[in-house]
Parts: sequence; C-alpha cells; structure tokens
Amino acid sequence: TTVIKDEDNDDETIYDEEYSDPYEKVKKYKRSPRHKNKKHKNHHSTTELPETKTVPVEQPKDFPPSDEIYKYIMERAGPLAGIGTGDYVTFIDTTGKSPNNPNVIIMYCFYPKEDKSGLRTILHAYNWNSQMINAVSEKQSDILLMIPMLLKPISYGNITFTNNVQARPKIFLNYFDDSEDLNTYVKTVRFIEKFIDTKSFKKHNAKLVKVPDSTCDGLSYNSDDYWKCSLQRRASSCYHLSSTARMGDNILTSVVNYKLQVHGLENVRIADASVMPYTVNANIHATCVMIGEKCADRIKQYWKEKV
Repeated sequence: TTVIKDEDNDDETIYDEEYSDPYEKVKKYKRSPRHKNKKHKNHHSTTELPETKTVPVEQPKDFPPSDEIYKYIMERAGPLAGIGTGDYVTFIDTTGKSPNNPNVIIMYCFYPKEDKSGLRTILHAYNWNSQMINAVSEKQSDILLMIPMLLKPISYGNITFTNNVQARPKIFLNYFDDSEDLNTYVKTVRFIEKFIDTKSFKKHNAKLVKVPDSTCDGLSYNSDDYWKCSLQRRASSCYHLSSTARMGDNILTSVVNYKLQVHGLENVRIADASVMPYTVNANIHATCVMIGEKCADRIKQYWKEKV
C-alpha cells in the first residue's frame, strides 16, 4: 500500500497496490565448481531519500519565460544555458575524517511544477510504480529530487559464467551485502536533513515529501531502522559497473597487465571500466575515456617499436 501525504491538508491518498522492486531481495552467490566467478563494483543510488518541495511560485504562462530565452540567445546565460538535470552535485565525507576524499555524491534534479515529464521519466527508471509516480508528479509545486550515490561501496557483486558460450552470464548485484553501505546511506539522510534546514532552503519554504510504503510503515518514521528498510526498497544502480577484469601483475587476481593486455593472450587488450582495480570516486565516464586514450597510445607505441 502506498500512501501519499498532501502537504496542504490532512488528507491521504491510499493505493492498494504493492510496490514491486526488482532490487528488493538481494541474491547471494553460491560458488559452484563449474562456474567461473568475477567480482564487480558498482556505484548505486536511491531515490527514497527526501525530495524537496517548494511552495508554488507565480510563473509566466509561457515557460520558460521570454526574458530567459532572450538572455540565453544574447548572453548564453541563465537557466537555459545549463545542462538541465545534474547542473550541480555535492561531494561529502560521511565519516568526517577525510573531507577531500568523499564517499558519497548527491546529484540534484530540479523539476518545475509546469513540466514534470523529466521527473516521471527518472522515477520510472528507478522502478517506481505508475501510481506512485503519478502521486508525486501531480503535486502542484516545484520538486528538487536528491539522489545520493555511494562512491566507495564495500559490497561486491558477482558475475558467473560457464564454458557454454551460448549461455548468458548471471549477474548478482549484492547491494548492501556489507551493512556498512547501508549505514553510510543513513548518515547521508541525516546530512540532507541538515542541508534543507539551512537559510537558503528555508527562504523557499522547502519541505520533505514523505512517500511511505506498507513494508516500512510499521517502523518509527525517520528512525535509522525506518531508513534502512526504505533504502533497501529504493536502492538501484547508477550503471557504473566496473572492476570485473582488473589490472594487475598477479595472473590469479587480475585479468590485464598495466599495458591493458590480457594475461596469457597475444594481441588482446581490454580498454573499459572493467580494468579498474577499484571504482573511482566519481562518475566513471572521464576515467573510461582516459583508459581508451591510454590504450590507443600503447598500441601506437607497440607498432612504432615493432616497425
């Protein structure tokens, strides 16, 4: 059952459809002699953390406003000059020990009340059911969606495969296999609570939008146990899979050498996120580009020396 609280009155809308999350149950990998196994790392995130609601603001009927369009054309400035989703991010260290070495990134997606199509799209991507998406997107207010992502997950996933090249590999994400990942998310929730209690958010009358579900409703709201329950229900992938073909010198614990050559094979190299010994503390795109460029340099150097 999903209950959506209306901020403007005490009414609640109740839907008797159980929310189904493919990541709700974490599958455990059982080692089998006939299977080969590779560990992988992945950034993952959750949308269950608080969305920020602002009170409705008067907007011109034409959105975006004409003056913003003019500002962009003449000065390449204003809201239209941004990239939209993901204009800004926050890096934090929930341990309080290494502020220059963050373990969480928070991404922000702002959706004005006049245009919620992007909000619906991203919630759908995070496996929210249609009734829950409708309940949130139909609110007559601006929405700031906060999406935390673990940069240093301790939990490992597994990829298994057999000698049958026609068989599909089996992927076990194993989110929260190590409870410390869950504790890091709870600390992130507490950071966000303090964040929206700042003057900058208060002047916009920002409030948390609570979206309960029947699985966690029996727990005291805003307790650590409540968030652990909710986080396990809402966690999903950021699609930053890496580290399945690690770089290293030991053929027993790695797949490629520092030249990205596969151990024991000639003329075969790997140049993607799989060669990372550990996932990086950020989105992996820039690192993947660097790996590809480095591999190209190695190949050119190889043929230059050979010729």
